[in-house]
Amino acid sequence: MNDTMVPLLFAHVGLRLPARLGSTVLGLAFALAPAVAIAADDDYRATKTESDYETQGKRAVASLSAIEQAFGKPNDYRNDLGHLVFADTVGAKLGHAARWELVSNCFEHHYKKDVKFIARWAVCGDDAKQVNFDKVIAERKAAGLDISIGNSDKDRLAEIVAMGADVEKDAKDDKGIQQVLAVGQSARTEWAEFAANNADLVATARGLEDAVRLGHAKHFAGCEAKTRPAFEKLARATHFEDSDRDPLLSYANQLRSTLAGEFTALAWGACAYGLDQSAEGLFGAVASGSANNLARGPRTLTLKRLLAPTLKPKFADRDLVWEQIPFSFARHEYQAPVNVAAMIATQQIARISKVEAKGDVTVLSFKRDKIEACLSWVDSDKIDSIDGNGKVVYQRQCARRGMVENSMEPLEVATVFAAGLKPGQAVDILSKFPLVSWTGKKWHAVMGVAL
Repeated sequence: MNDTMVPLLFAHVGLRLPARLGSTVLGLAFALAPAVAIAADDDYRATKTESDYETQGKRAVASLSAIEQAFGKPNDYRNDLGHLVFADTVGAKLGHAARWELVSNCFEHHYKKDVKFIARWAVCGDDAKQVNFDKVIAERKAAGLDISIGNSDKDRLAEIVAMGADVEKDAKDDKGIQQVLAVGQSARTEWAEFAANNADLVATARGLEDAVRLGHAKHFAGCEAKTRPAFEKLARATHFEDSDRDPLLSYANQLRSTLAGEFTALAWGACAYGLDQSAEGLFGAVASGSANNLARGPRTLTLKRLLAPTLKPKFADRDLVWEQIPFSFARHEYQAPVNVAAMIATQQIARISKVEAKGDVTVLSFKRDKIEACLSWVDSDKIDSIDGNGKVVYQRQCARRGMVENSMEPLEVATVFAAGLKPGQAVDILSKFPLVSWTGKKWHAVMGVAL
């Protein structure tokens, strides 16, 4: 047996040889590897490798072929949470090889029927039931790839599905398991209804996300008329809580209480970035997120619901303890393909003395005086996020306000984001993007739109 046979022994669909095995164990591979099931096609010869499908340059997610979904997804989708965001973004067009990659990643390292497996079954069990290796082989053959499927993959899928069936059986007598699985069922129903009733909104948001990836002005043509009115309505209906923790991220999260809010904000953020690069931070804030606040489809919506602090299932099986959550999904964030620094840029706060529109730019001049601002912050009882260790982070609220020195030179902002800005207002600016303006406790503009 020679080295060229190693890929046959370790052939995976959507998976490569785990790095932890390393080259030192390859000598044992031949003795320890399971038998390999080869598709019955003696005349077929592979002409390409998986690396040939690693996408290069700027590509829209919607344009990826079934096999590119498995091996060529953009880097921002390659952590545990990113796999779920990607599958939700692709939606019904998810390929069979990509679905198996999702399932194998979702259940990786989970070999016992514990609370983590139960939670993962709620998120990915529906996908596990749909994996069809015959269709995976067909996709690989059409793409010119090796069509061997390792018995280890088949055995692993059978193990996952069998454990999932046991979980569903146990749920009949365990209300805690029932409650967890019901979260997934409810989320899939909620998503299906939302997607059916808001098909244009979902398509617009996803199309503009792809426009950001492509990075050409032509892909944003007409987007303002499609996205600004809905975002204005959303912003005006939202009672924003002030924040001293990266305010742009906090305000973005406050828009995500509903799926409509999630996609309306995503659509406007992507469009805004296309209109002017000063909105890069805005797009990053509404497109990125953690497992407890991101909802792009049935899987991420299920995960968001599972991580809600109000969910406290009590299991009949004393060995099942929900505090073992968060699982690895919750330790990751999905980071949109933008400069992270743009989302957390240093704030510039000043009082406007003059607003002068000059075509595509508007010049803001500022008074040299004192401006009212929060001097002391305290935690509220409203949840802002959950960190990677499962610790609840609460929104902050102002405990004491006062006057601070205000000294700022005139600044140009994009006219498209200057709506609602007037002399006498205080304004918070991040990297030339007017985040919010106010007088006293009354807000006048937020995220580029007038209130």
